[in-house]
Amino acid sequence: MEMISSSNLALLRSNPSAPLDYLRWIEQFGWGEIGKASYMLYSGLDGLNELIEHGPASYVCFGDDFNGYSGCFEVAGDGTVHEFDSATCEMTATGLRFQEFIARYIA
Repeated sequence: MEMISSSNLALLRSNPSAPLDYLRWIEQFGWGEIGKASYMLYSGLDGLNELIEHGPASYVCFGDDFNGYSGCFEVAGDGTVHEFDSATCEMTATGLRFQEFIARYIA
């Protein structure tokens, strides 16, 4: 894991789609690979449609599991995590907050 730069953190804080629990976590622990190729947290939030050709524009992506699933927040959503399956182009609401979601990959 790599600590997030102050400029990237400021950019994230200015993004209305970045939930507070996500901001706190990334400020404390940073970004990068979690575990042994378990999950990759990006250094910022990217529009899902900018990363994946058929990704819906109403989501921002914070990372992926190296197997085609991208972790996302809905733009103007409630801050819970959604997962986009790039194979089926389906979005699934996990019902989890970021810290609960990412804890599954840390163990």
